[in-house]
Amino acid sequence: MTMSDEHGLMHIARQTEKFISVEHLSHEAVAALVDKELGPAAARRAHGHLARCAECRREVVAQARAAQLLRVSNADAQVKAPQELMERLQGIAKTQPGAAEDAVRPPAHERLDVVCDALRAVWRARIKRG
Repeated sequence: MTMSDEHGLMHIARQTEKFISVEHLSHEAVAALVDKELGPAAARRAHGHLARCAECRREVVAQARAAQLLRVSNADAQVKAPQELMERLQGIAKTQPGAAEDAVRPPAHERLDVVCDALRAVWRARIKRG
C-alpha cells in the first residue's frame, strides 16, 4: 500500500465517522427503538449501529423481553397506573408535536423517570398480588 493509498483510506475513514456513530445506544434509544418510537432517520442509525454491535443487540433483546414480560404480566389489566403517573404521561403527550423527525421532546431523564415510575408501580402491584 502506498502512502497515497493510506492517506485516501484515512480520509474515507474520517468522512465515514461523521455519519456512523461508534458510541453505544443509550438506554433511552434502546427503549424507544423497541417501542417503535424513533423517527425514521434515528431508527436507521440505530439499526446501522446494531448491525455492528453485539453488545447493543443483546441490550435490545433484553429490553424487548422486559417489555413483553410487562405486557404479559398485566394481561388481565388488574394493575393500574397511579393517577399521578397518568397525568404526567398525558402532560408529556401534549408536548409531542406529531411525528416530526426533530420534534422537541422533554429531556431524556424526564422521560426515563416516567418509565421508571411506571415499572415500579407495576412491580409493586405484582408483589402485592403475590
